Amino acid sequence: MAVGIITKLDTLKWSDASSSEVAVEVRSGIIAILFEASDVPQCATFSYGADGTLTKLDEQTLTGITYCGIVFSAIKIADGIVAFTYLSSTPSPYAGEVATVAIAADGTITAAVIDVLEFDDDTYESNIVHATGDIYVISFKEETANDAYIATVDIDSSGNIGAAIADSQQLTTGPTTAQSVIKIADGIVAIFYNATATGSRVETRSIAADGTIGAIIDGPDIWLSSGTPYYMHSFSVGGTIYACTFQDAFSDGWVYTFDISADGTITTAGVDSLEYEPTASWRFPRGAAGGGIACFSYSDTNHYGQFKTVAIDSLGNVGASVIDTETFDGTFADYTYIVKITNVLYIVVWKDTNGYGQAASLRVAANLGEGAGAYFVVGEYWGYYDGYGNRRLVKGVIG
Repeated sequence: MAVGIITKLDTLKWSDASSSEVAVEVRSGIIAILFEASDVPQCATFSYGADGTLTKLDEQTLTGITYCGIVFSAIKIADGIVAFTYLSSTPSPYAGEVATVAIAADGTITAAVIDVLEFDDDTYESNIVHATGDIYVISFKEETANDAYIATVDIDSSGNIGAAIADSQQLTTGPTTAQSVIKIADGIVAIFYNATATGSRVETRSIAADGTIGAIIDGPDIWLSSGTPYYMHSFSVGGTIYACTFQDAFSDGWVYTFDISADGTITTAGVDSLEYEPTASWRFPRGAAGGGIACFSYSDTNHYGQFKTVAIDSLGNVGASVIDTETFDGTFADYTYIVKITNVLYIVVWKDTNGYGQAASLRVAANLGEGAGAYFVVGEYWGYYDGYGNRRLVKGVIG
């Protein structure tokens, strides 16, 4: 099978009602969906098999949260513990909260949230990443002034959240249309954001063990001098290469690549770029990468759910065109979200035309499978991972 070719493996309806959703692998083989149905917080779980088979496990209405508007991001804190960010008040201006949820080994959800913290009283889009120890960074933009911010919060491995944010830092003065944050190394993050008057920027900052946000390490470097990006989503490609996908002012889908060293040095801001969707990439363009292939999920101009593959090499060079496209929902898809399981297995979740929560598993042929070329021994068998990430066991003697 040619590199980058997509095969849809299985689909699953995980809820009869969803308005917005995000997903994360909370335990090995178990996906947690954090979502809201008409502003009521919900959580669902399903399992996946090595062959991509999806099986629903549980669904609960979460208690301990007063109001839950759009759900924006989620992260695994520890086995069975997940944190998610969302809008937490109405009417405008909206507050932003982070809450934690416990999920048992069999996928059973504890309906009562573990803890909740308001990280700002005037927010819209937000996303959360790990920084160091118990410290997590939330990037967000304020709804009223549209300024970009980051804040740090303390979340321990049991899901307990500190009583207040540890620190915060304003990144822009004046309108911003998008922001995203990604971990580069322990205690170092990169923040991508747009300052409408001066272009799109990337900067790196240190985060101390107590959550103190340090001075800028490098940047802000401008990587897009004009245009208005929306819905930024940053992800790792491999090594020192990172990518940021977004929707431009014409709703087209783009990806830019960056070379950022582990010490926070921005070697190149904007190594390469590609317009992978020339018509429309609606809520929300998301990306993930592995084995030399980047994958993107989004809703197109017809509101169909699309999954595309693009080559990105170890230097950040992007292929000249899309390799393959899979329409995972040919009727309607909204609030798409992508979860990378391995270099070759991905899961996409979305809301369909009936308001149902849906998921699909997809296999992507990559340059390097998960551990491809590595040999290991299991009892009297020797094993290896093939080019598609499948684990193979052979009984016998290696000649």
